[in-house]
Amino acid sequence: MNVILIILDTLRADYLGCYGNSWIRTPNIDRLASEGFVFDEAYAEGCPTIQARRALWTGRRTFPFNDHKIVPGDALNLQPGWMPLHDEDFCLSEMLRDAGYVTSYITDTPHMFKPGMNFRRGFMTYEAIRGQGGDYSHTGYRLPGERSACASYAERNQQLKGRSRAVSRTLRDWEADCMAPQVFTAGMRWLEHNDGLEKFFLVVDSFDPHEPWDPPDYYRRLYSREELLERPYELISPRDKQITEENILSNRAGHAGEITMLDRWLGHFMESVELMGLLENTLICLLSDHGTMLGDHGMMHKGPDGLFRGVVRVPMMLRHPAGTGAGKRCQALVYNMDLVPTILEISGVEPHERVQASSLAPLVRAETDKGRDFVTSGYNSFVYYHDAEWDYSEHRAEGPKHLFAWKSDPEERSNLVNERPDVVKEIKARIAEEVGPTPPFDVGGYPPPTDYATRFHAIR
Repeated sequence: MNVILIILDTLRADYLGCYGNSWIRTPNIDRLASEGFVFDEAYAEGCPTIQARRALWTGRRTFPFNDHKIVPGDALNLQPGWMPLHDEDFCLSEMLRDAGYVTSYITDTPHMFKPGMNFRRGFMTYEAIRGQGGDYSHTGYRLPGERSACASYAERNQQLKGRSRAVSRTLRDWEADCMAPQVFTAGMRWLEHNDGLEKFFLVVDSFDPHEPWDPPDYYRRLYSREELLERPYELISPRDKQITEENILSNRAGHAGEITMLDRWLGHFMESVELMGLLENTLICLLSDHGTMLGDHGMMHKGPDGLFRGVVRVPMMLRHPAGTGAGKRCQALVYNMDLVPTILEISGVEPHERVQASSLAPLVRAETDKGRDFVTSGYNSFVYYHDAEWDYSEHRAEGPKHLFAWKSDPEERSNLVNERPDVVKEIKARIAEEVGPTPPFDVGGYPPPTDYATRFHAIR
């Protein structure tokens, strides 16, 4: 049996038709869901990008990030849990490789191939597609009207991220040059080049639909009012106090357009899978690393203080080649990391002793409908909790932030955190029981050592 794992970035569950969305076009993901088994209540074990992928690589918890260490080479490493794999970790790719699988990883997620990161472990081949937001992929190319490249190091370091993305957009000739199309085209090329393999494990990891949301204009036109189309795309600061209705609608339209573009090219990839006869012998899993805020609670984009259900809940589904669980879905509470032992069990491979997650195969086989009693997650200094009744977050130093009775208040309008101290006390005890102590971090994460900036710039 082959395994294909598709990872998408910054995609919340309720922006897909198969999760009840009625206005965003996602026919290909919806088809995969209809042919597979859907987890309605899947949650990111830790946030954001790297924390989620560490859990997906190892089947182990990253939250509460008490093992964090500074690794020069990535300024985002200041966020608790944003770090490479531990030396003693054993990855899903390594387990499958040792079981005779040909393993390969294709991604445009720039954080995965930054200096000091080690997420290529266990993969026989690896393709990094350059040019995404945050990827320092272009240093000398001059934009139209730009007199010269940045002169000083300080200026270059400040502008390089934005310039790289701008250059990537300038070099687009047509839709296929956008990032998600490049990723799924690379996946199709890999399948063609490796036609006839006995068994393989392929990870296709797309950074889209992560912001900036700048698909070709005809995708934005699907979802935007006419007067908003005349405005250039504007990436709004996550906690901008001046966020307007126009800002929110414009960003939603761009995000929706990016999702539809991604879905189109994922569909091309799935056409190749079907054409090559792989549907009959390939387990296909799809999920997102986390969601995002799109005007909810007056917030845009993800952020530790926006640790709400729209960020932590993720779409997750799998299509079994034998049709097991096809067309079914479950309400059981599960983690993203639970996919690791699930893939291993369905593939007939024993998990390494370091795997902490629980296989979801019994849910897929309808042998049980029970999941976890509750889930916890975290993002920097914030802690998240969710169960069948309550949705809760707190700051490690400042205390409780929100408590919603989410089933009776799905739009999260009534914060009961001050009215139900009894519930807050019980939730805090459950968090401590599951993950142990959650001592305060510095408000923005771990305070860097005094020489961090020097060491970070030196390694670059």
